[in-house]
Amino acid sequence: MKGERMEFNPDRMVGHKIRMVHNSIDKFFDRHHKEETKKIPRGQVMIIHYLMDHPDEEVYQKDLEKFFSISGATATNMIKGLEKSELVERIPNEKDARLKRIMLTEKAVVREQRIRKLVMELEEGMVAGFTEEEISTYCKMTDRILQNLDELNRKICSEKDTK
Repeated sequence: MKGERMEFNPDRMVGHKIRMVHNSIDKFFDRHHKEETKKIPRGQVMIIHYLMDHPDEEVYQKDLEKFFSISGATATNMIKGLEKSELVERIPNEKDARLKRIMLTEKAVVREQRIRKLVMELEEGMVAGFTEEEISTYCKMTDRILQNLDELNRKICSEKDTK
């Protein structure tokens, strides 16, 4: 495929298929489970997931910025939104009060447990009829797509830097 000229045909384009899957996942949550998933932007949900997955670690804003590749201002706004929703709290570090540990509230933990159950329901529905080998192959291919996109984005950024 490399070097060959692709015909513009959205039904045969990986990016279009990924967008369709993304939209279908959104519909699943919007239509079937609005109560559990309402009012929290996706970026904030990802922060909750991260905090749930790192329960024994002290997580600070800088950790979130690095992990999600977001700016300090974006992270601050996301955390403020989560605080307003009473889903996280910032706890000052005992040694350096400027550092604030970001922790989930009990409300967030309960909510996240319900959402994870929904995610597993969605995941089981998405891979119904697939073998373990097919799922593994799909994941490997998706990882390669992500690596290719990272490389493409790095290339574009370096080209902009040299101009």
